[in-house]
Amino acid sequence: MNINILKPESFIQYKTKIACTIYPCVDPDSVNLFTGHKHFVVKRNETNSPLISELIEELGNNAPLRYLAHEHNLIEVNDQDVVGYLAYSRSYD
Repeated sequence: MNINILKPESFIQYKTKIACTIYPCVDPDSVNLFTGHKHFVVKRNETNSPLISELIEELGNNAPLRYLAHEHNLIEVNDQDVVGYLAYSRSYD
């Protein structure tokens, strides 16, 4: 599976959880976080940006978060094994 992150700024880390922000919070000092399993409202100053490598790993392991991010156009997911397909197509040349 190949995951392309379209909007990295939409992903936030709170403690050990990586989540996405989909809807703005009414309070400018707070942020809505969606982990795919739960919704949290936390103080903005308690969050930081996840490393891209950690984000890709989390999206690969957390199907509900991956689905949510994909549905809101935060990521693109390519399930096709391009290398395998090219090897397969070469066998017919």
